[in-house]
Amino acid sequence: MLLLCFDPLTNTQIKPTIVAAVAAQDLFAQIANDDPVQVLGGTIVNQVAPVSLDASYGGLNGKAIQTNKFYGNLLNGDRTQTVFTMPYSLFWSKSSNGLCVSNAANTDYAFGPNNVSPTYYYSPIFRCPIGFTSAEMDSAQTMSLGNLQPHSVDVTFAPSSNAGKMKTTLTQGSAFISMTYTNLQPVLFSGTGAFTSLSPVTFKVPLNTNGVSKYRVTSNNGDTWLVYVFQSGGPTFSLAISSGTAGSRLLGSAGFSGTIQIAKLPTGFTSTDEAFYDSGAGTFPTTMVLTGSASGKTASYTFDYQPTSLISNPLLTYLFPHQQQSVSSGAWSDLKLWSTTKGLMRARFGNTLTFSEANLPIDIQFLPWSPLGNLQNYSAPALQAIAAAANNELKQSISQQSNLADLYFSGKALAKFAQICLAVKDVLGADASDCVSRLEAATETFTNGNNQNPLRYDVTWKGAISSCGEGQTLDTWKGCGFGNPTYNDHHFHASYVVYTAAVLAHLDPAWLSRGKNKAYVNTLIRDFANPSSADTAFPVFRSFDWVAGHSWAHGVLASGDGKDEESSSEDYNAYYAMKLWGKVIGDTSMEARGNLMLSIMSRSMQSYMLMAKDNTVQPPNFLHNYVSGITFENKVDHTTYFGTNTEYIHGIHMLPLTPMSAFIRTPTFVAQEWDAVLKPITPQVEGTGWSGILWANLAISNSTASFNYFANPTFNSNNLDGGASLTWYLTYAAG
Repeated sequence: MLLLCFDPLTNTQIKPTIVAAVAAQDLFAQIANDDPVQVLGGTIVNQVAPVSLDASYGGLNGKAIQTNKFYGNLLNGDRTQTVFTMPYSLFWSKSSNGLCVSNAANTDYAFGPNNVSPTYYYSPIFRCPIGFTSAEMDSAQTMSLGNLQPHSVDVTFAPSSNAGKMKTTLTQGSAFISMTYTNLQPVLFSGTGAFTSLSPVTFKVPLNTNGVSKYRVTSNNGDTWLVYVFQSGGPTFSLAISSGTAGSRLLGSAGFSGTIQIAKLPTGFTSTDEAFYDSGAGTFPTTMVLTGSASGKTASYTFDYQPTSLISNPLLTYLFPHQQQSVSSGAWSDLKLWSTTKGLMRARFGNTLTFSEANLPIDIQFLPWSPLGNLQNYSAPALQAIAAAANNELKQSISQQSNLADLYFSGKALAKFAQICLAVKDVLGADASDCVSRLEAATETFTNGNNQNPLRYDVTWKGAISSCGEGQTLDTWKGCGFGNPTYNDHHFHASYVVYTAAVLAHLDPAWLSRGKNKAYVNTLIRDFANPSSADTAFPVFRSFDWVAGHSWAHGVLASGDGKDEESSSEDYNAYYAMKLWGKVIGDTSMEARGNLMLSIMSRSMQSYMLMAKDNTVQPPNFLHNYVSGITFENKVDHTTYFGTNTEYIHGIHMLPLTPMSAFIRTPTFVAQEWDAVLKPITPQVEGTGWSGILWANLAISNSTASFNYFANPTFNSNNLDGGASLTWYLTYAAG
């Protein structure tokens, strides 16, 4: 594969260099073992602490705690908000003393402000057609969490006056919700309706399997659920509708030990659907271990669920649409259930599931790239325009623009000048030493901890957080730095600094060996994307969700609609920056891992967040929005946290414009979005930084129009936001 760099200004020819194919047998090798306390210059205690974890978690020497995962609502607040395992939604019902389980179909979605052209939709929450409890559970019951993994968590319920307990492992995609009881009297309850029938069903199991039974349960909301019972101890089990409860409770036998599984049958189910559940019953995951390897443009990754199998059935797991495209092991069932915001899921058999990607972006490096195959061949007029812009913009003070109160805006300023330095050296072929040296000094303000509100090592959750809330009120702590101390947006914030560091190391390799530079950047990446459980200083993959196929930006605070993400582009920018950093430090595992994650994100984001006209995943009446806005686990809301202007909603899914943008945002999508939504608003956004973002994004589908906009002699610098430069936008559009 050829990449292109450029000779001096008077030469429009391209000098090719070879991009070596990246190979990694272990995609999840540990990054580093530097002590984050030493790298960051101190510790800090988080004002927001997790609830109901044992003493092995947290503290300087304790286990790291996941902050941005699907089960986060069980760690903070009153812990009664919903957890979205997909396709099921679950919550702790204190009024019913147990765990509620539901699944809503797409016909249950609520759209607003109208059904014809909605700007948001959500799936109903706090429905409880069926749930787990026991006769012994009371209002003083406890719920505790253990074995906090990136994609699973153990949840244990215990009554206040009994030695028994019930325990479940919540894992994303599980076809069954499985509860293991120890010496309790099981109760299945309905918190929002009543059971209308309970029918024992003949269940064919392997010979010599005792204590196995099956029931079919219907409720007055139209749901049909299957109940599988696998008894390991206690009197012979029976299940009956409890008298005097208006049909809202199913009472099992006292002194029961064993596992009860429930699964919802699809609307309009057939006997074949039920048979598929029968073929997976009795097996449930205990965790999800991730492995993978890559060679060149191809990679594969595997989920190993390490299941418990009570009757030797294979594990059954529901997959999202983007996973259905890439899964390469196991066997399909015909079972399909709706997720809350990610379309129709389909269940697949396999104790392990392997997924393959064959289009890793190994050829996308530092300079502009197009899927259309255009060469980076800059004309003399284009180079002259780039040089003029660079000469003007390099008169600005890098240090003044970058040492700000928030890491986010600081990082954007650093990355802006990194792109200018890159254009000067690699596109113009000019001397960039002054630009590089000033940028190095500004960046080292951060690596040496001399910036405003420097990062400190949080010994509560174990992570790198801003000290902006230190000594302040709890409300200030939660809100400062865009919620950085509560683990909001860490991958967004760090991405700009990591990108800057990668460019500096690319232009001046000696920078890596100076001071804390390399250790600091590695620490930033370990904080949001630690790939290895061997690195106990940070949780594994804090931000990225390998099941959802993208990151979650929402941190530890409880949220009724679950985790969320507002900016798809700053999400993939984090892993683009990580990939470049892996390249410059020679970490082939990191570089290949970044390539794989970006390939996965191209699938997921084009399915759920960037909606071209041919999108078949999101509701048809929602496609007119083209971008999701804020994607929650349970809601999609075409808005932003900072305003409802059209340019905000679309622009936050564009910035920053980098070579990776065109890999995720296809030319077809960009053209459709421009014609339908963006072109009509260009006059009203002129004179704002959003104008530059919209026009730079247009370069993906119409580079000539984009370049002409920025090359216009009357171009207004007010059209550049704080993280953008005319130098880079000209470079991007012309390349």
